[in-house]
Amino acid sequence: MPLSDALKRYLRKGAFPLKSEGDLALWRELITAMETNLPGTTAEANALMMGLDYSDHWGRIIVNGTDFSASLDEGSAFVGAAHSALMSNFDTYNRKGDTRVQGLVQRLRNVAQANGLVDQSHVTLGAASPSHGMGTALSTPGALTYLPDPKLYGASAFGSQPDQSEIERLAPLWGVLKKRCHENMHTGALGKKTHYVLAHLLNHQVNGSGADPRNVVPFSADANTRMAREVEGFLKELVQNGIRVRYTITMDAPVGMTPGRKAALQNCTTDEEREIVEAEALLPSALILSLEGHDGTDWVSVVNCHRVENQVPETVPTIR
Repeated sequence: MPLSDALKRYLRKGAFPLKSEGDLALWRELITAMETNLPGTTAEANALMMGLDYSDHWGRIIVNGTDFSASLDEGSAFVGAAHSALMSNFDTYNRKGDTRVQGLVQRLRNVAQANGLVDQSHVTLGAASPSHGMGTALSTPGALTYLPDPKLYGASAFGSQPDQSEIERLAPLWGVLKKRCHENMHTGALGKKTHYVLAHLLNHQVNGSGADPRNVVPFSADANTRMAREVEGFLKELVQNGIRVRYTITMDAPVGMTPGRKAALQNCTTDEEREIVEAEALLPSALILSLEGHDGTDWVSVVNCHRVENQVPETVPTIR
């Protein structure tokens, strides 16, 4: 089907429509064209680039110094880049409860599956911890892609932000831990936010649920930011573009009741403060993450046994 002039203007630049209200119609047009004739649409998009280097646009995927482009043919790269472009603004629509972009993403995923461009994911989550009731491990016995594991949350699953009330209902210790006010581990300064957040094991932008206690773990907010910057950014770029990855997360031993924590416990003046310090002793001292991507020939390490320390204070908690 012929593409509109408005859509062609984007494709000539090796770009995709924006996520604005007006451009959603252009996304629908592009995805309908892919559904109708993916090889023809890919060829037309390439021709419109008028001599631009294809690999520098939707065919070039360089992550942490490794070029993974060779693992994708032109159709896979085109659909993957479109998927990544839509997912880059997924959070905005997710928070607003707008399902239109999810519907477009699902149609793109259907195109990928119908054309055999991407395998379905195979993800295993460890059992919930008997001590704190939340996540313990993640592995990918097959590979992780943007097509969800149907055995985990369903074949049409989308990820979600942490569901505070549901996690607290299923793992009551979260209701205790979330009361600690954020404490700067270097200066001791207090902030307005909570010290702990629910860190996803399978990130919500690669279809991880925020309502599954096996998929979240109490982690200091600062450490969660580190994990996002040092590992999950690579993970999302690879997966959303259609690269197969292998991903594992394990947890180091609990922080335990250290001498400093025992002293803090003795200095607590309320049961609420004591509950927090006792609960903190059960938290993992660190997450250890490894990520590999397939470059078309072999698996290439992106991060290997990368350790992110959980920043657990040894002080009497200030309660929010």
